[in-house]
Amino acid sequence: MLKNLLILGAGISMFTAPAAAQGLMGATVDLTTRYPNATAVYSDPFTSVVVSDGVEYPLGSFPTYNPNFSVDVAANSLTITNLVGTNFGDTAFNGFALSVLSGPSILSASVNPSSAFSPINVFVQNGTLFANFAGVSTTGGSSVINFTTSRDVAAAVPEPGTWAMMLLGFGAIGASMRRRRQMGAAIAQLA
Repeated sequence: MLKNLLILGAGISMFTAPAAAQGLMGATVDLTTRYPNATAVYSDPFTSVVVSDGVEYPLGSFPTYNPNFSVDVAANSLTITNLVGTNFGDTAFNGFALSVLSGPSILSASVNPSSAFSPINVFVQNGTLFANFAGVSTTGGSSVINFTTSRDVAAAVPEPGTWAMMLLGFGAIGASMRRRRQMGAAIAQLA
């Protein structure tokens, strides 16, 4: 009986593993370059895209701002890749703004320490992520900005698989206690 409960519990745990955070996957986003301040949209024409696997804004997507950039929006990161060295002009703001048109809100952001070059500041305002590279010089590489979204916030209620495993555990403990009590009674009768 106990062996069957353990096998059942292992089977349930395999099929009730928690889902990975989806972040912005499937969301519609819009990326703009901002120069010379955070509210001034630069002249490159941008279209909104649905976040999926692959690079959303490939090399050459920013012909006026800088044709050597590509930008990949992933579930929980923004990767800005620069093929050649670039000197960002030293103004109040010189960089990118990522807005979510439909989907979860961006709550917070930080620069990944493994980035080849980093913005001077990253901030989220009204659900839009801003990465300011004003005055930054780079020889190429990628800048990775990690963020959290409203989809990533953990729910306070345990998942159904957690409840199932807990109930099976209590059942196994109860069965073990009952079996032990029956064994004790049988030994007492023999004595």
